[in-house]
Amino acid sequence: MACAASAKRVVFLGDSITDKCHVGCQTNYWGFLGERYGFTPRVYGVNGQQMSHIVAQAKKAKADLPEGADVVFVFAGTNDFNGGVPLGDWYTFGEETVNKNGAEVRLRKRTFCFDAGTFRGRINLALSYLRENFPQAWIVLLTPVHRGYASFGPKNVQPDESYANGRGLFLDDYVAAIKEAGNVWAVKVVDLHAVSGLFPNTRAQDAWISNPKTDRLHPSTAGHARMAEAIALEVGGLLK
Repeated sequence: MACAASAKRVVFLGDSITDKCHVGCQTNYWGFLGERYGFTPRVYGVNGQQMSHIVAQAKKAKADLPEGADVVFVFAGTNDFNGGVPLGDWYTFGEETVNKNGAEVRLRKRTFCFDAGTFRGRINLALSYLRENFPQAWIVLLTPVHRGYASFGPKNVQPDESYANGRGLFLDDYVAAIKEAGNVWAVKVVDLHAVSGLFPNTRAQDAWISNPKTDRLHPSTAGHARMAEAIALEVGGLLK
């Protein structure tokens, strides 16, 4: 049952599963959430984009919402996996002299790594921007859902998640990094990889995927409804 109309400003950033063009579905997860909680989704996700594009999407949201946002969802990472982006590090380390208890001492110091060529560096860039520009918002990271086989053309065939990417990393490695980011940046993480119930590499879930033969990567409308239910169970209180 939908709630009464809400004045909540809820922003959605991400890739094809968030894109307003409805890849593989008629209603996205954010549409079901907006209907359930009575808010108008502010959607900036773009098909094919990676974590490196989140800052640009967030800048568009900031321009549209000078009054800020209440909740910002970030749903990205699966294209970074597919593109073989290295994981990288959260921090670089060095030493610095600092006053501790009235005495100048030399201590080891860590500094955020903002290397846009690495996955953790991209997350740092995205969350640093969101922290600075949406200081009052709850930020929610969504981990990628499981990946099934997809064929979008002769030069865009993507194996299922049982295969590593070109760097020898599995999707789970990128999911783990996003979960780590919750502690690094004090943001909420909804682990859709674990709690969505979507497991496209079984024919029993054909109803929840876009196309059983050519696109087991994107959820169907029913799959999006299930994702929305999982998100609601985890962070629905933020959307009321």
